Amino acid sequence: MCECEATTSIQDAEVEAYTSYKGMLEISEENLAYLEAGLKRHPQVLEWLIPKRRRTVLASTSFTLFAEVTRLLRTTRRCELRQDVRDYIRDCCTSLQALAFDASWLRYVHTCLDECGPIINNPLIIQQTEAKASSLKAQLESLKNELASFEASLVSLHHHNSRLYDFIES
Repeated sequence: MCECEATTSIQDAEVEAYTSYKGMLEISEENLAYLEAGLKRHPQVLEWLIPKRRRTVLASTSFTLFAEVTRLLRTTRRCELRQDVRDYIRDCCTSLQALAFDASWLRYVHTCLDECGPIINNPLIIQQTEAKASSLKAQLESLKNELASFEASLVSLHHHNSRLYDFIES
């Protein structure tokens, strides 16, 4: 058997196992698509369920959390995740970790959250940033006025140059 056939048979087995458990899992229709998308991207998660034959309640809860986290990560830009959403995702991961859920997927989620960087909620920093933005806007307006003045001078110089050239020609 070649490598591509082995990979195909493994994927077929994963799909078959997922399909057999799909009916037992109590997952909302909204999250079902995200569960499937997450399993396609992280098929090792399915391995967590199959060999150990997790109890249906644990599997349902785990895959509901997995689908919910996948939905949040797929529908929101990383840096636009609010702090409460990040905390919710971390709580979901903590619950999944307690159930010995797939560690590589949990690391992936934490990496995604780390990409966001800290949310700055310091009023002094916000005030300083707003003052800097206001100052830059004033500088921009001043530069626009200066540019308009130079452009007017340039038009005037072109006009005088044209008249001088016409005088020399005649």
